[in-house]
Amino acid sequence: MKDGDAIRPDGGLPAASRTALRGPAVRRLLALRAGKKLTAVHVRVAADALGVSERTVWRWLAAAQRDETAAARFCPADHVTF
Repeated sequence: MKDGDAIRPDGGLPAASRTALRGPAVRRLLALRAGKKLTAVHVRVAADALGVSERTVWRWLAAAQRDETAAARFCPADHVTF
């Protein structure tokens, strides 16, 4: 097992799992947005589960809104936070 595959000490998902869940999470958030039910709490929960900042999730949503294939893509640079 690689280091990135192990459960994190804080109980979070392994990196590979978080990466695999990005697309489905973004698509679900977009569906909530389309139904006018998306809240900041939804974004916060997704960000926490995926190990990224809320701002990153909002950027993913904006990119997916512009380009539907963006919801399925992964780019390590998307995880850079300041």
